[in-house]
Amino acid sequence: MAEQDDFAAYTTIGDRVAPALDRAAPKHPPAQGPSFALPPKLEPFVLLAKSVRGAGAADVITKATAAPGVYVFSELLDQKSIQDLANHDQHAAQYRLLELFAYGTWADYDAKRGDYPPLSPEQETKLKHLTILSLATESRVIPYATLLSLLALPSLPALEDLLISAFYANVLTGRLDQREQRLEVLSAQGRDVRPSPSPAAAVPAADESMQLDAPPSTSAPAPAPAQTTSTLLSSLLAFQRTLAALLDSLNAHVQHLHAASVAATERAAAHERRVRVAAEAVHSNKDGAAAGKKGGARGGAAAAAAATGAGEGEMDVDGSGSAAGSGAAGAVGGQRGSPGGAQGGRTRKRGRT
Repeated sequence: MAEQDDFAAYTTIGDRVAPALDRAAPKHPPAQGPSFALPPKLEPFVLLAKSVRGAGAADVITKATAAPGVYVFSELLDQKSIQDLANHDQHAAQYRLLELFAYGTWADYDAKRGDYPPLSPEQETKLKHLTILSLATESRVIPYATLLSLLALPSLPALEDLLISAFYANVLTGRLDQREQRLEVLSAQGRDVRPSPSPAAAVPAADESMQLDAPPSTSAPAPAPAQTTSTLLSSLLAFQRTLAALLDSLNAHVQHLHAASVAATERAAAHERRVRVAAEAVHSNKDGAAAGKKGGARGGAAAAAAATGAGEGEMDVDGSGSAAGSGAAGAVGGQRGSPGGAQGGRTRKRGRT
């Protein structure tokens, strides 16, 4: 009866998951925050582990560790049928394999391959992904040399292919810096945290050592970075300090950009003022030159008119006093208007005499 209730709690069928009153309620966007729900990719294996024992439970472990998208295993480890495998001579290696995928790394497997069943290519790739995730919790920049050593890869192309497959699996986000030969981690999926051992669990039972081929201390190898609640807390505090430093750096960068924008605006305004002053100076010089040219043209027209008047005065001389007076006035006007007009007047005078 307890197993049926537990099974119903993990399913999405029935009114106990979605009551009738909640169906009619308006939907609101989910609140942001950490999610403690069962991972969707792991849920089928957890449900299957509730109804199998022995070889069936061992087969669930094999399928879960090879399934794509399954990178956390603590809920599967908590199942009673899975925990019973630790005391089973035939299937204890499968239980150690599940603990390896939950808390261990590739170096742990490589050091004691005889304690685990052979891995399929899918399991090898996933265990190497999990090793990279463990390294990402300690450092945001991981040299290629460290990855090649811990993952036992033969070349850089093989390493880059493995990292790209982790990117496509959506468990790791980062940048491959080929010039500096390093991986720059932007975000990484979290791994299972090994529970802190209780004082009672530190002393094994009298008959437990008789049922296992290896002592409990060697049955579950500790990962390279020890994942406990205390180390998780220290990692979170270090991450908080990193975020604070990042926010300070971003704030300083924003202030620098704001100051640069204000300075650029002031430079543009000063340049516009200089351009306006220069344009006004050019327009004023052009207007002065046009006025001078217009005045010169008017003066030349007046001189030509005076010369014409002098000539007409000479030709109309017919012995009358008025004509002579008019010719004299024309000669005077011609002398005032232009040298050419005066010269013309004198020539006409000589001709008349």
